[in-house]
Amino acid sequence: MQESSARSKTLLRLPVRSTRHRTRSARDSDSPTRTDRSLETELRPMRLESLRGTQLHGVEVDGARTRVVLLPALGLPANLYAPWLRTLAGKRAGCVLDLPGFGISPSPVRIPCFSQHLALLHEALRRIGEPVVLVGHSLSCALVIALGRLAPELLQGIVLSGFGQLHSSGTWRRQLRLSAAHPQRLLHPRRMLVSEPLTALRESLERSRRVPAFESFIDAQGAAVLRDGLRDVAVPVLVCQGDHDRVAPREATQLTAEQSAESRLQWLPNCGHMAPLEAPEAFQERIEEFARELESRAALGAMVGARSA
Repeated sequence: MQESSARSKTLLRLPVRSTRHRTRSARDSDSPTRTDRSLETELRPMRLESLRGTQLHGVEVDGARTRVVLLPALGLPANLYAPWLRTLAGKRAGCVLDLPGFGISPSPVRIPCFSQHLALLHEALRRIGEPVVLVGHSLSCALVIALGRLAPELLQGIVLSGFGQLHSSGTWRRQLRLSAAHPQRLLHPRRMLVSEPLTALRESLERSRRVPAFESFIDAQGAAVLRDGLRDVAVPVLVCQGDHDRVAPREATQLTAEQSAESRLQWLPNCGHMAPLEAPEAFQERIEEFARELESRAALGAMVGARSA
């Protein structure tokens, strides 16, 4: 993949907590013989320049194909998605960005809201310099949908997970508070037998509940996106949902997928609301199939354009 000079990518030191999560994930990976040193070369801290000198921090891997960018569920740090990101290593470039006001990404304002998140992400994606596959998890799907309307030229396609057309922004707020207080409802019952993901979720959500950005996220623009869903989104959409999601019920997810002729819906078995964390390999398989189809479509369009020129 050709690197763009417009993209700013500088390494920084992640907090000790992030290193601990990466080391733990190594024990659960497919290759138990990997060393911590090899993991460090796979997963790198990174940052993207945005508006007014703001930098969006995150974690990335290198790969030969189109970049996949994931926005985490509200309040979760980027390093929690390391098991999913590691499935891309050496195959497809990818990164997970911390949302401003959470994790280690600084915020240009004391209490950021949806509109400010959207403006910062728009500029950061513009500076990457080439279209990406943008993935949203849970409430961050609203940002992905908004970017699909605002800047389709920056996107090859979008992926939504843990999202559904709920009745109102108030419903989402109640779901957020309930999930933060009871993180076990986010996982499929089988996944709760493994204590580590549940512990990491509980710690992250407990911290996020005390962050002002948690309550301020849904402003008027965010509420409109939650209400309108995929209406007027022209980019290709993959809705990849756990089949046991108690935050975004099956009916709400189906309603979302039906709003766009460019969308498809796939269910991940034995997964709850946290599909990217519960089944990272299966989740990435769905994304990879989607991304390869988009690449084939783009290559065919370029060939047709060259012949007609």
